[in-house]
Amino acid sequence: MTKKSGTLKKENVIHYLKGHKYANKIQVIEKSKRLSQMSVDDSLREYNHLCDLWYSTTQSVNMDSLNKRKIISLIERRKKFDQAQSYRRKK
Repeated sequence: MTKKSGTLKKENVIHYLKGHKYANKIQVIEKSKRLSQMSVDDSLREYNHLCDLWYSTTQSVNMDSLNKRKIISLIERRKKFDQAQSYRRKK
């Protein structure tokens, strides 16, 4: 059974990107408001929590496996971009 790839409409892609741009803008505004209101102790507590979370995650997960999957994913994405670019050149 082969998987049929769909085509994207330019208008849908533009709408999608505009939505993400708007959402990102809102997140930046909300983050800057929240961070500007944090005390030094709150900031340090959040930083320490994030560090603890990172260290506990990296010790319980095989990072080599994740890095290999990341590389494979990036290569596959690059191939898709190359295919799309060669398709556009043929037109």
